[in-house]
Amino acid sequence: MAEEKSKANVKINIIGAGSAGCYLAYLLAKAGKTVNVYEEHSEIGKPVQCAGIVTSEIKNILDFSIDESVINEINKIEIFSKNRRAEINLREPDLVLDRSKFDKLLYKKALEVGANFYLSSEINDFDRFSFNDILVGADGPLSKVARKIGKQQKIIFAIQARVKLKDRIEENKVKVFLKPKTFLWVIPENKNIARIGMIGKNVQKLEFFICEEGGKVIEWQSGIIPRFSQDIVQKKNIFLLGDAAGQIKETTFGGIVPGLLGARALARAIIRREDYKKNLRYLNRELNIHSKIRKILDILSDKDYDYLVELSNKSRIKEILENTSRDNFRHAAVKILLKEPRLIYFLTKVL
Repeated sequence: MAEEKSKANVKINIIGAGSAGCYLAYLLAKAGKTVNVYEEHSEIGKPVQCAGIVTSEIKNILDFSIDESVINEINKIEIFSKNRRAEINLREPDLVLDRSKFDKLLYKKALEVGANFYLSSEINDFDRFSFNDILVGADGPLSKVARKIGKQQKIIFAIQARVKLKDRIEENKVKVFLKPKTFLWVIPENKNIARIGMIGKNVQKLEFFICEEGGKVIEWQSGIIPRFSQDIVQKKNIFLLGDAAGQIKETTFGGIVPGLLGARALARAIIRREDYKKNLRYLNRELNIHSKIRKILDILSDKDYDYLVELSNKSRIKEILENTSRDNFRHAAVKILLKEPRLIYFLTKVL
C-alpha cells in the first residue's frame, strides 16, 4: 500500500520547455501526473533556432488545432543541383510555423491541464530532485541531462536569416539548393519575406546567396542541431527526449515532428509503465532511414547531385515523393528503389 502511494506521488521533472518538453508535459498532466517543467530562458519560444517547417503529419499527432501558429502553407518544393532542377507538388501541404507561437501554444495547453512551469530556471544540480522522481532531459542538443547519463551527442551547425526580398516570390513554394556537404533553403513566410538558411557556419557564403536572391536581412538566427542517435535514451528513472535524445530527421534536419512523436512514446511509457526504448522502435526505424540517406548525401559531388535530381524528375519517382510525407518515408524509400533501380548507384558510394 505504501509502495502504491509512493508511486502515485512521484513527480516528473522536465528540463526544457521547447516543443517536445511542453508536449510531454501536456500529455502527462492530462493523465493526472504531477509535472514540473524548468526552462532556462525567461520567455517560451525564444530564442528562435529553427527553420520552422513541418509536414501535415503534425495534425495527426496533436489532438488540438495549431492554426494560430501556422503562417503559411507550402504545396511545392523546387530542388536545384548545379545544373538540374526538379519540382515536387505536395499532395498534403507543408506548414510554415511561427515557432515562438507554436511553442507558446503547447505551453498554454500544458498549463491548462495542470503542468507547472518555472521560467528563468537553469538547472545544474540534478541531485535537488527526489531519488524517486522522474527526470526528463528535453534540454536540446547540448543537454546537461544527456551528459549526466553518459550520452555523447554529435552536433552540426545551421545559420538562417529572415530576409525581406526585393521582388515578390511564389509564397507557396520552398526552394532547396543541394551542394556538396551542405544544402541551402528558401522558405517563404509570405510574398515578401522568407527564411533563408544553410547547414554549416559559413556566414559569408549565406550572405552572398542572400544577396543573389535580392534580399535584405531582417534578423539573423543560428542553431545547433543534433545528429540522429538511438544509443542512450534512458538510465533508470532519467529519460532523454527530442534534440537531447538525437530524435532528428537527418535528410532535412527537422526535429519538431520526431520530438513530438518521442514525447508521445515517453508519455505512454511513464503512464503505462512501458519500455520507452521499445516504444521508440517505429520512430527510430524511420529516423534510421533518414540517417542512412544523409550518409549518402554527405559524400555526393555536384555531378552526383545532378544525376540524383535528374532521376527525381522521372514521373514514377515524383509520384511517390509527391504523395509521401517525409515523416513516413521508410516504406516509400523501398518503393523508390524498386521503381528506379539506377538509384542503387548512390548506395554503392557508402558500401
